[in-house]
Amino acid sequence: MPRRLLGPDRDRERALQDRLLIGLQRQFTGRIKRQLDAQSREMVTRFARTGTVPPVTDEHEQAMAAIYADMAAAGARALGLRILDQGKSLGYALETKSFAEMFALFASDYIEQEMVRRKITNVVQTTRDSIVNAIARTTTDGTSIVATAREISRVVGGINAMRADRIARTETHGAANYGADRAARSTGLELQKEWVAVEDARTRPDHAAADGQTVEMDQAFTIGGEALMFPGDFNGSAGQVINCRCQVAHIVND
Repeated sequence: MPRRLLGPDRDRERALQDRLLIGLQRQFTGRIKRQLDAQSREMVTRFARTGTVPPVTDEHEQAMAAIYADMAAAGARALGLRILDQGKSLGYALETKSFAEMFALFASDYIEQEMVRRKITNVVQTTRDSIVNAIARTTTDGTSIVATAREISRVVGGINAMRADRIARTETHGAANYGADRAARSTGLELQKEWVAVEDARTRPDHAAADGQTVEMDQAFTIGGEALMFPGDFNGSAGQVINCRCQVAHIVND
């Protein structure tokens, strides 16, 4: 039986990490929704006054970037710290820097990735686009600007709630697996990594088929024809990353 850095019981570890990730998702969903709501209210109010939707401001993009940075820090710490603690409990002599410094560095590196920065820009732009599209649909029947703004205000909260839940789930998952990857590399152990899929009806067929796929640490998994370094890889397509719940296990080459 392969010796895994987080213990031999693969199913137990999968369930434990799933609980950790659900906790992270819940931690950030409300905060993301509040920011989306604030941006939506400002844009709808401006539309009601001027008849036009204002462009995205630096203020909203910076506020969303701050949330992403906090998700990266929390995600990297959640799984990364578990890897280091468990590795030590298994008897491996792991020499690491201060945990706080290490995970702050992981989070900083994550948020500076070009694809992550694009995601932040896309989130705030999508909020504006959804309002513009809603206005286009509503005003075709001759509805006044004020009435249109009122109708959009009524429904936008529900849309933001769904988006916030999806963003929190996807981004904390990606950040956590990035942190796990970095923490595993920092141990100095010779490792391989194994794709671990959640076994239920919601799992993508591509991801279920990859369950158990094992590669070297510097190699990518092949998932549905795409190269992913870890579940939730920010370089993956939306179809392979959004709402992904897969995990990665690290196998020690003793």
